[in-house]
Amino acid sequence: MSRKIEIENRIHNLKSQVIDLKYRATGRTTRLVDEYIQKIYENKGEWVKIADHYYSARANKMVADKVAERLKAEHRSDEFKYRRVYGFEIMLVSCARDSVLDEVKRINQEIVELEKQLKEMEG
Repeated sequence: MSRKIEIENRIHNLKSQVIDLKYRATGRTTRLVDEYIQKIYENKGEWVKIADHYYSARANKMVADKVAERLKAEHRSDEFKYRRVYGFEIMLVSCARDSVLDEVKRINQEIVELEKQLKEMEG
């Protein structure tokens, strides 16, 4: 290996160490995972692209894996799809709360209908 390549490799390694030291254990990745989970639930039925703050393929995969692990551990009854298309994407397909929300909608519709009938009886 030439001296030039050795120096270039050393510079690269030192820069990586600086990045690791600056951002290690700050909770940035945890907050990022939390944000992606929130975004996935806010955009049900749409693909959400997962990317790390380092913007490297390896870091992106690590964050996508962490998001997937959290979803499997904390949201077991919900259904997700995963794909890799120019990065990593996750979609919420169905949510355990969907049936509850559907029931709330049905009840609210019934209330509207009953209130309409009452109004007609009074009027």
